[in-house]
Amino acid sequence: MQPIRSEREDEFCHDPWNKTPQQTGQKDTAHVLSDAGAIESYNALRRIACVCGCLKAPGGFCAVCTEPVCESCYGSCHCCHMPLCPNHSTFEQDDASESLRYCKTCHAARSRKQLVRKIARSILSPFVRFGDEHAKR
Repeated sequence: MQPIRSEREDEFCHDPWNKTPQQTGQKDTAHVLSDAGAIESYNALRRIACVCGCLKAPGGFCAVCTEPVCESCYGSCHCCHMPLCPNHSTFEQDDASESLRYCKTCHAARSRKQLVRKIARSILSPFVRFGDEHAKR
């Protein structure tokens, strides 16, 4: 079999962070001449996984690693709304047991705020009665 023609289609999405196109798929077609004199075509489709490991269509780009993230794994920080992939996200449960996504900076600030609040409450607890304690009783 002798190749007589080939075609290639590349699928890209535009990365807004480093201004370069990111390849998300590729389709190759090879047309060959068989020993019997017929033209045969062979197709190969290659999907490139997003940084989250999914083969779905990209939903956006992570602001930290600038890689495409699929639409089901893509999300943004609950505080600063920075777009994030699951690798650069920290998930926490809120009071209503809903999972909230935070970036590293906002998660650290939230942890510090909670620690300071616990320390202040423990210091002031002999002198001040806090409103949320009545709800627990």
